Amino acid sequence: MLRKNTFNLILTSLVALGLALGCMSREEAEKWREKELRAQDERADLAKRGDEYAKYAAPEKLVAEPYVREKIVVVYTWADGRNEIREDDINRVKSHAQKAGEEQSVFKVKCREVPAGEYVFERSNRKVPAFSARCETELYDQTIPALIYRKTFENKDLKESIRIYDGLQKPPDKVVAPNPEREILDFLYELPRK
Repeated sequence: MLRKNTFNLILTSLVALGLALGCMSREEAEKWREKELRAQDERADLAKRGDEYAKYAAPEKLVAEPYVREKIVVVYTWADGRNEIREDDINRVKSHAQKAGEEQSVFKVKCREVPAGEYVFERSNRKVPAFSARCETELYDQTIPALIYRKTFENKDLKESIRIYDGLQKPPDKVVAPNPEREILDFLYELPRK
């Protein structure tokens, strides 16, 4: 996915550069290209700092109405322990920081698998462990600095994660519901900005 996003970004930049060259002087086009390359490098640098942002901590000062201080960094800690700032989020999350150091809010998302009984494959009647996906989130305001809000999201819908099993292939050893990423990003999008 990271390769695809990088390719799309480069392709878009090249198209924009081509269009810009027709309307700009050579010097203006070169300055624009340098600015775009610098911005791309800054976003890539930010995406590499998942471990750093996942360790961020501050005293707890919870608020009833959460908010986001612009700019924000969204960092995920997955069930396998990886920490990640996704380039997709840098480009599409409202008010996401574009480079390290400009953020005023940190939104940490820690996802894990939670036992949810068994899943039975209809054709083979084979049972495998089933897991829901639970993501606990923490929103930090770095200007205070403080942890200001917590919220848990859970997806128990196993149907989304089941691949078709035709009886000829080996079924998976476990079934895990997808992470509730859309709900998390929708929640984050709706928060008021300060």
